[in-house]
Amino acid sequence: MAARMRAAGRTDKTQKAFTPLLDVSKKAADDLTTLNKVIANHDFMGKIYTQANAHEALAKLYEYGELLTKGEVELLRDVLGHDFANALTKFTVKEVGAAGQAAAVGSKVLKGLAATSRTAMTKGEL
Repeated sequence: MAARMRAAGRTDKTQKAFTPLLDVSKKAADDLTTLNKVIANHDFMGKIYTQANAHEALAKLYEYGELLTKGEVELLRDVLGHDFANALTKFTVKEVGAAGQAAAVGSKVLKGLAATSRTAMTKGEL
């Protein structure tokens, strides 16, 4: 699907940042199959992102060797767990310069607001 989207011109393909995992390990194909099954069985109800977004993030990692955005890592963290997402730090785009620092601060603020809202929802204060 990702290849078809790129062929259709819907997504820009970035330059490879590392050797795709499928080219590095023979077991990576089995891992990818298992991870895709987990994504297919995950309940995305009420989420902004979809199965297609999660499959695209895995394809970038396993097939294309492209760096993941922080949003893609957070998506995979939600679907595949913290341990998997924490292992992806070297495959993540890093912010640089003043704009990158501002984006990092904004991201922390948004995460704090989201955590506060979840806490309030669980306590029934909304």
